[in-house]
Amino acid sequence: MPVHDCPYCRCDHDEDAERAAQIAACMEAFACECERLGVQPVANRVDPRTAARLVGMREKTFNGWRTNDQGPEAVRIPVRGSQLSYDLNVLATWAVDQKIKKNR
Repeated sequence: MPVHDCPYCRCDHDEDAERAAQIAACMEAFACECERLGVQPVANRVDPRTAARLVGMREKTFNGWRTNDQGPEAVRIPVRGSQLSYDLNVLATWAVDQKIKKNR
């Protein structure tokens, strides 16, 4: 577990624990948003339209990212009439990592 310990700031915090907490918070937010949308995840998986809404992207943009291998991993497991689906854990991890990259 890497601990951020740079010679400049001398801070000592666990980046992995912070990331894990952000992923857990993101999962909770996704669960609330699914409930608000009236979408029941199937085996913790959602269709591409719901996945795009959860991460705050237009569906067309989100699908473009998938085809260019920039988005989260989609699997060919049918959910809600779609041939593709996204695991909410993978989606939350991807969303948090995107925010971390943006802030660097």
